[in-house]
Amino acid sequence: MRTWKTGCKALVAIGALAGLGSAAQALMIVDGAQYASNGTFGNASGNTTAPGGTLSDFSYWNNASNPYLYLGNQRLLFAVHFGTVNVGGTVNVAGMNYTVLQKDILQDPDNMSPSDLMVIKIDGTPSLPTVKPITSSLLVGEETLMIGSGAKRDTNATAWKINYATNPDTWSVAGSGDTVNARGFLAISSSEKRWGTNTVSYSDADFSTAAGSVTQGFATTFSLDDGNRTIYEAQATNGDSSGSVFVKRDGKWEVAGLMHSIGGTLTAPPFDGDVFSGQPSSPAYSGIYSYTQPGDPNIYSNTTYISDLSRYTSQLVALGVVVPEPSSLMLLAVSTGLLLRRR
Repeated sequence: MRTWKTGCKALVAIGALAGLGSAAQALMIVDGAQYASNGTFGNASGNTTAPGGTLSDFSYWNNASNPYLYLGNQRLLFAVHFGTVNVGGTVNVAGMNYTVLQKDILQDPDNMSPSDLMVIKIDGTPSLPTVKPITSSLLVGEETLMIGSGAKRDTNATAWKINYATNPDTWSVAGSGDTVNARGFLAISSSEKRWGTNTVSYSDADFSTAAGSVTQGFATTFSLDDGNRTIYEAQATNGDSSGSVFVKRDGKWEVAGLMHSIGGTLTAPPFDGDVFSGQPSSPAYSGIYSYTQPGDPNIYSNTTYISDLSRYTSQLVALGVVVPEPSSLMLLAVSTGLLLRRR
């Protein structure tokens, strides 16, 4: 069982996933149906087309036109730190270019600081379905469908031994007979759009991707444990910012939020605080990891931080985003004018 807590806020200051100008990395996917105990972890090149099988009713694969998510009604959702969006500029959605008419940064409902979420209005209507945001927070254990764009992972996991006597910890690739303290994957090749799954491990994890910015969200944990790992266990990595996360509730798919950041475990030692101390290729500064390219490993117990759109319902309504019933949510729009920051 995952031992994450609910109902208590944790503001986590972590490095944002790289955006424009950086080599994109993809979701690290472990195909549980093909998991083997010999160090081979499923199909490293799969999940690059719309989900099928038990997920075949998911119809928003093309809406996730990374880094933009098309919500419907000419509105896009975007992670602010990913890059610059200009009114009058052009964005590409599902292979078509559109002009930006308006952009608004959502504000943290608690302290009025800017979040890492932006709603963009475009000048046309893509031939895509409307996807509605959640209006209540996800619970620990709820399964999510994550879509990101980037590189393939290595087929085999890498094992590390860790010397905890140093500061930071010293990591080295484990040899035959060594005690293995951590496992993870390296990114190895060019970018691809890919989907995976994970469950909510922390339901109230606010995070900051820039000074003065607070985004209310939740977190998932990359798990190796059979009792926790989903069939297509996924972890975001550098470049997955603004990738979309969905949840199925009452038989309907809704968008839960966007991926924004990655971090280490939030559990107790042998790990140090919010991060894996000394994690290779991920230099630490003041307890914050800034992932570098290429070859950043994703370590089991790393976390993905995701915005919780239910915290921004009234602002989304005010900006013309279609939300699920009840329609009385429209009444909330009257009081949101001061919460929106137009850029």
